[in-house]
Amino acid sequence: MNAEWWNAYYPQSFLTFTDTIMESFYWIQMYKLASGTRSDREVYDLMGPWFIDGTGWPDLHWDLNVQLTYYPLYAANRLDIAESLKKLLNDNMQALINNVPVEYRNDSAAAPTGASSDKCMETCYWDHGANCTTSSPSVVGNLMWTLQLYYSHYRYSMEESVARDLYPILRRAVNYYTRIQVTASACCMTSLQRTMALGMELLCPLLLMPNQ
Repeated sequence: MNAEWWNAYYPQSFLTFTDTIMESFYWIQMYKLASGTRSDREVYDLMGPWFIDGTGWPDLHWDLNVQLTYYPLYAANRLDIAESLKKLLNDNMQALINNVPVEYRNDSAAAPTGASSDKCMETCYWDHGANCTTSSPSVVGNLMWTLQLYYSHYRYSMEESVARDLYPILRRAVNYYTRIQVTASACCMTSLQRTMALGMELLCPLLLMPNQ
């Protein structure tokens, strides 16, 4: 059964380089990703399933690592592996809502500012805003960034069900930016505004879908 799975996995896409070292690196990563998670397994965090006793990094990092880990899967046609990230976000919507200050929870959501468990909850053990929430002056853009991957899943699959699952999370992420945005001079765009623009770019095509 295991051999059959791998025999079906590799032909899903093919890539070759003139640089054999780079090609070897690419295929090692494809092997590592498939060894670390599957569509019905936990999200691939810093350690994957290979826990190292005594490590200071046994967690999920939202401010770069999860994005770098999952970016290759879409262009490489490994959407089954990428399902683990989509599943994480779908299953933990309430935690993402609870990460924002209480007054915004009716229509907003955010990912943790830095590290968390696989339950997506902000903690008091990392950089965070007041009352252990994802709020200024800490990093507030990690959910929007991660949803770019979710949107890539939709664009590469073009499955309407994926868009429908993405829409409510993305809408809440964009709403949070409308709650905390600040006015800037006309000559420059803040990082918050740039992320807001990305969110609207992702959200607008979904708004055009029927029955949203």
